[in-house]
Amino acid sequence: MVTKRTCGLPLICLVCGDVARGINYDVMTCMSCKIFFRRHVVNSKIKFQCQFNNKCKITQRTRNICSPCRLKKCLTLGMNPKLIRQWSYKKLRLKHDQLLKNKNECQLSKPLPISLLNNERSTLTKDEWNLLSNVIHAYDEANIIPQMKYHLEQQSSLPPKLRLKPSK
Repeated sequence: MVTKRTCGLPLICLVCGDVARGINYDVMTCMSCKIFFRRHVVNSKIKFQCQFNNKCKITQRTRNICSPCRLKKCLTLGMNPKLIRQWSYKKLRLKHDQLLKNKNECQLSKPLPISLLNNERSTLTKDEWNLLSNVIHAYDEANIIPQMKYHLEQQSSLPPKLRLKPSK
């Protein structure tokens, strides 16, 4: 196998002339041409025609201009479509579709708002409502985070010389 180490020169893509990453589908190509070939062979249902009489020169700069000529050059150089593992695309696509389906199914429905004014919907008794109210009030009273935020805001609004200095 030809590598950069064995020949000492950078590998060149035979399709477009960019820096090659290795032999892909039996031809020395860059990653861009490898992926282009794979996508266009797998999606061979779509047929394109060259607008320039099939005489396009494929280079690193022009490789994205004419897909039909680029694909023709890939095939002429000997890129082998049989080496593409098409089953992996089908599995990958099925897995992706399944994930999307599961994601859509897993979305929880939004709960209906509870009307606290309508006593018929509540299963709590008046005593339980009082107890719940007392617990919430006690939590609000014991929670020092809002008080700390207030004091920090007050300190930051003071001039720097009047602010409390943190203990070391």
